[in-house]
Amino acid sequence: MPTSITVDLVQTEPAPDSSRFFTLCIPEPDNLGNGTFDLGYETSDADVLLIDVFGQTESGAEYQLDQNAPGLAATVTVDGYCGDGSDPAGFSIAVTGQVPLVVDGTPETAALSGPAVAIEAQDF
Repeated sequence: MPTSITVDLVQTEPAPDSSRFFTLCIPEPDNLGNGTFDLGYETSDADVLLIDVFGQTESGAEYQLDQNAPGLAATVTVDGYCGDGSDPAGFSIAVTGQVPLVVDGTPETAALSGPAVAIEAQDF
């Protein structure tokens, strides 16, 4: 049964209940800009990297990213990106696609979807 993860929150601090994490990295923010970019693993040369996904569903199933499995097919759309990410207005990120997970020990492909999230200005 496919798992669906809705990306609807980006935090710089752990969630209060520490039950769900979705971690992205922009290794070279000064080279990013607006547009749609491939999402890759830490070992890739993608503009946006998927570092980790883990948590627990409302039904109690535990899930985590499976970086050893093929199947990461996702993009990140960035809008409003100015000043290498340091503009006071911030910018938005939307993630869509599929990612391989292990859900309660069983490999699955999860759909990533959700609204664009606002990212506060960063001091790089």
